[in-house]
Amino acid sequence: MFSGRWPGWSAWAASTCVAQRGRGGAREAGAGRGVAFVVALLLALACAPSPAVGATAPLASAPIANDAREPDDAPDEERFGASSYFSATPQLRPLRPLAHLPPNARARVHAAVATAPDPWETRLGRSFDMEMAAMITAFQARGYVLDGFALAWHPREAEAAKAGRKSDADTGRDLHREIPGVMLFRRDGWRSGGDVEYYAVFLVGDSQTFGVEPAAFARAARCALRFNGIGPDELQAARLIDCDLAAVPPTTSQRGLDVIGPSFSGSMQSMAVALGNLCNGPCDERVRVTMLSPSASVGSNRAIVVHPFLARRDGEGTAPVEYHSLARNLATQIAGLLGHLCRDEGIPVENVTILAEESTFGGEALRLARHDPSAIGCGERLRISARQFPPNIASIRAEHSILRGAQREHAEAALPATRRLLELDMGGAEAASERPPVYQPSLTSRSDELMLYRGFDTMKVYRTPNVVVIVATDIRDRLFLLGEVRKALPGALPVMVELDFLAVHPDYRKASRGAVVLAAGEPVACLSEQGDLVACRAVVKDERCHAPRQDDVAVVGAANARGRTQKTRFPFATDHAANTFRAVVLLDEFREGNAPFGQFMARKERALAEPGEPVAYVATMAGFQGLGRKSYEQRSLVAVADVRLAMQ
Repeated sequence: MFSGRWPGWSAWAASTCVAQRGRGGAREAGAGRGVAFVVALLLALACAPSPAVGATAPLASAPIANDAREPDDAPDEERFGASSYFSATPQLRPLRPLAHLPPNARARVHAAVATAPDPWETRLGRSFDMEMAAMITAFQARGYVLDGFALAWHPREAEAAKAGRKSDADTGRDLHREIPGVMLFRRDGWRSGGDVEYYAVFLVGDSQTFGVEPAAFARAARCALRFNGIGPDELQAARLIDCDLAAVPPTTSQRGLDVIGPSFSGSMQSMAVALGNLCNGPCDERVRVTMLSPSASVGSNRAIVVHPFLARRDGEGTAPVEYHSLARNLATQIAGLLGHLCRDEGIPVENVTILAEESTFGGEALRLARHDPSAIGCGERLRISARQFPPNIASIRAEHSILRGAQREHAEAALPATRRLLELDMGGAEAASERPPVYQPSLTSRSDELMLYRGFDTMKVYRTPNVVVIVATDIRDRLFLLGEVRKALPGALPVMVELDFLAVHPDYRKASRGAVVLAAGEPVACLSEQGDLVACRAVVKDERCHAPRQDDVAVVGAANARGRTQKTRFPFATDHAANTFRAVVLLDEFREGNAPFGQFMARKERALAEPGEPVAYVATMAGFQGLGRKSYEQRSLVAVADVRLAMQ
């Protein structure tokens, strides 16, 4: 503290501290009591150990069955209090989410772990926002209300400045890597003579490169195992200690670890690592792990149940892990679209180019180029090639957006126009830690841009593709590449993977109109009067253009029989948000039943199968139009009303 001004102070203080400790801290009493007091104060400051900045408590590494504490031995304060979080409701102590309940409280408790695109480590903050909103909507539809929350992610500098808060860079802490966020939901059964129920969801950040945050996931999994399925008697023993340090109570039945995730196919390896480390080795038969992913679309993800990291120590098979994805298989979707274009639409498709990002998601699309194209149904002349676009595509897109914005402002100044919809901001290129940083973006983006346009020129000269499939996670990157494909290859049919209503935003409808979109799931979900997930539509016959065939009539009759009950429709802006809603509802339904998860999902898939699901969607002026051979497959998803388009 004083070493910069008085160089000799540090050495003298250090030697004096050693001497004082050696004498047991004894000091002689002298006449100069005032001087002695000052010297003693300075020595106390110099000798006191200084804690490391941002240091956090180490994660317990013992097996789940150990490391238990009795409630009476619990510390008064958490290691991570609510003040450590960026945003938290006043009553919620994140690692003791039920500590605010009275000592005589009797309630049933459920818990799960949910992964979401990390809003700090990735550029997918909007996806995080959409999935959190979908989760709240799903619990509300199931009779719960939001009771409290605590989020560890701090906003980036720009967003923090708008909100008037400190950013994560200002605080110097990466708590979201160490501790999970928490969302606590409450069902007031007492209003109808029933029990009070709480549902705690522990949130963990996810990335398509490094996967889930390992320390945060470990704490979230321990907390979920501690709380999931406990009754009123166990509640009192669990509510007053940090849940990640508590032992899983002994039970004769399996304890369930329910996981809504992972968010990306590239996260599957990290999930295997995390689950393998969870019990200091794979969990035994006492712990059943159920993973329900809303968005991972690579078909080989299901092999995680036989992952070698989950092999049991006794060599008898693997840990009890079950996995299911609600997202449609990417390779199957692309092959199905090409087959539809060739067989049903009569479009001669000979050259297909796939533009994919560098990820497991993009790699699945690239592998399609190595499959036998004759199996698709477009004939032996079909050729599929694959290219990866530059990883620095966000910087290129952001700079072009800024230039277009300046040109638009100049044009609007000359000819003022009234805007009824907010402008779509494509200029963001947030720094993310899932990839190595770019140290000289002003030059790197220029060289990457040259390589991008070199690829387009090569395709135009040597291949002339009929179809160009764009595989990118960020909707902004998809829209940017869509515009470039329109300019470089005007004769090609552009196809975008994943449905997002921003694709038909008026600012980009000139580029997106007529593009084909492959949805990972329907963007509208439906619940019955009892709150169970059901198929949304009974097929509506349209005999004006097509005479119904015999098989169509049978399908229509079965669908109408299922569709007579009253349904509530829940529309979402993205297919992944709709699948997040479905995942929450399905896990809550599964919890209330007694069938094994595999049987439960097989039964729900049969019940949710909608006849005439469109092969894909086509972007229009006001939304999306279903693409299919039958008339009832050609359903519409309206995003912008005609009157608003006219005003725009």
